[in-house]
Amino acid sequence: MVIPQGIAYATLAQLPPEYGLYTAFLGPILYTIFGTSKDISLGPTAVISLLTGQAVASMSGSGFRPETIAIALAFLSGIINLFMRIVNLTIIIEFISIPVIIGFTSGSSVSIIAGQLPSLMGIKGVKTTDPTINILISVFRKIKTARYQDIIFGVSTLIFLLILKKTSSTLAKKNKRYYYIGVVKNALAIILFTSISYGLAKSKSSYVLSVVGTVKSGFYSPRLPEISSELFSKLIVKAITVTVVVILEHVAIAKALARIDHYEINSNSEVLSQGIVNVISSFFGAYASTGSFSRSSVNRTSGSQTPFNGVWTTVVVAISILFLSKAFFYIPRATMSGIIMLSVFELISSPKSVINLWKIGPIDSISTVVAFLATFFFGVEIGIYSAAGVSVLSVVLKSALPKISLLSDSKSSKVYTDVSIFDVSIPSSGIVVIRPEDSIIFLNASHIKHKITDIVSSITVYPENVESEGNGFFISSNSFESFKKKRLEYLNTIFRHRKFYNINKTINNNDDSRYNDELNKKNEDLPILKALVVDMSAVSTIDATGIQALIDVKEELADYSKKQVKFFENLNKSNNSTSSANTIAYSEFEIHYANVSPSVLRVMEISGITGPTISYRNKNSSLNLQSLENSPSGSSKNLDAIAISKPYNIATNLMFPMNEQTAPEDLNKYSFVSDNVHRSIKDAITSIYNNRV
Repeated sequence: MVIPQGIAYATLAQLPPEYGLYTAFLGPILYTIFGTSKDISLGPTAVISLLTGQAVASMSGSGFRPETIAIALAFLSGIINLFMRIVNLTIIIEFISIPVIIGFTSGSSVSIIAGQLPSLMGIKGVKTTDPTINILISVFRKIKTARYQDIIFGVSTLIFLLILKKTSSTLAKKNKRYYYIGVVKNALAIILFTSISYGLAKSKSSYVLSVVGTVKSGFYSPRLPEISSELFSKLIVKAITVTVVVILEHVAIAKALARIDHYEINSNSEVLSQGIVNVISSFFGAYASTGSFSRSSVNRTSGSQTPFNGVWTTVVVAISILFLSKAFFYIPRATMSGIIMLSVFELISSPKSVINLWKIGPIDSISTVVAFLATFFFGVEIGIYSAAGVSVLSVVLKSALPKISLLSDSKSSKVYTDVSIFDVSIPSSGIVVIRPEDSIIFLNASHIKHKITDIVSSITVYPENVESEGNGFFISSNSFESFKKKRLEYLNTIFRHRKFYNINKTINNNDDSRYNDELNKKNEDLPILKALVVDMSAVSTIDATGIQALIDVKEELADYSKKQVKFFENLNKSNNSTSSANTIAYSEFEIHYANVSPSVLRVMEISGITGPTISYRNKNSSLNLQSLENSPSGSSKNLDAIAISKPYNIATNLMFPMNEQTAPEDLNKYSFVSDNVHRSIKDAITSIYNNRV
């Protein structure tokens, strides 16, 4: 595989064919010494060749030979690679996610295929290093200049390769030896169509083909890469791009193959090996190389057990350079284009992959699409930086916009689950249970606060027409229509998500009934907010801004609950009726926390939002924790006389004396219980009901 791909990818890099063989020569044997993957096949690859070709094309007319530019680019890339490994900067590669790599690789592959269309069709004058969209436009405009001779050879090559691929995969099911027909299909295509091309040339036929031409025989004379200050300044940015892609491709392939066969690779050694290979190989005429998807896969399926397989690759390439160069003269360029197109086509992810990513998480799917489109419209170089930017942005968005799940219990199991996934009813008791699905930090604190208040206001009564009265504080800030719209949107989101999570038909039928029941509820049928329970099981970290957000939530919801009671008082007055004391009696709004980790609990106790720690238990004691019950507060009160509590300012009140029981050395030994922190949601609910008895 490496011989035809080396020659083909050299044309992609805007270099003479022999430079593809130089690149495939030394890298594999060097990797045998420094690498840790038994499967990796090092050498020229499609994406790196394309980036090299774009660098060469961008400097045409600068006075530097293409070979000089490509070799200097490989050397600089290797140096940057080694520098990143020494100072441990390779960690930044971890910021580029797999979905983004999928999008970038697919976009690059489409760009390569588009760039091969002119050679496949014999069209001249198309700048194949332009962005994909520009190449396609140029090909369309010059379609009339296409040469039928090249088209016949190019299309025939594609058909021949596809037949061999299909035949190999079909017959290999009966006999594994037939698998190798697919492995050598590129070589067979070159032999067949080169023979035809040679026959046509010797017969002096009028059938004229574009051929590879002279391939220099013998090895490149080892020497230092020619890098002037001018060349350095023009290549350094492109070298960084090449380095990123080299590491990304190589580590991604090595990890994927290691995962399949259940063995470990050393990522640091892999990065180091890439730097060493590209620096040393540049002295021997090679342009930048990395691990090849297709060749590495063949190595694995061929039974490779150690990196020593690279030695045989070097031997085969050396024989080709020394003795077979003249045989490459009559290789049709259209055939080379066909080989490249089919090779990279396998790197394009199917639409189904994007759909599956959407099911896992919309941000992952969007990242893939953005990386693909950036590469398609603006080129590979901009594509890789866009891909990196999208990766970082996706991480920020996931942290900044976490989901806030509304939980409810099923009548059968009494287990609290997400109402947007499971077949449970919307809570109607006035006790709202929610779960932030991420840590609460400065990046998402405001979002979490607003989402919690939005959820509460969507499923509890709207205090319509509660306005300022006397010295009271109640002011109607939103119209009733906006409440109905927000409630409808929230209900639609919940029931749409249930269908998205593939809930069965029976549950869908139940959903339709429940959805209609919820829609038909009048405002006065909705409950008053009594308490909020925050399930902190997904919160591993909370900072000062997060604490302030929880305090703000308590203040806002406490006031909102008072407004709701005032709404029912006004409603009863207007209807000349009275509600039961339990319906409109005012009880102080409560906020409780469940499933709090020790590290988060410590911060919450220091800030004072959990209340005092009132008991603790040894690990060996009973698991039945008793929550302290507050004195009942069910009597009616004059709500207009209740003043808004003074806002809590964390800047001046954060540093509370730390309770001795929350000392770090005690956290592993004891579990703590306070009046509003509980071992489970069920305990929190029980405490709330006990407080209202």
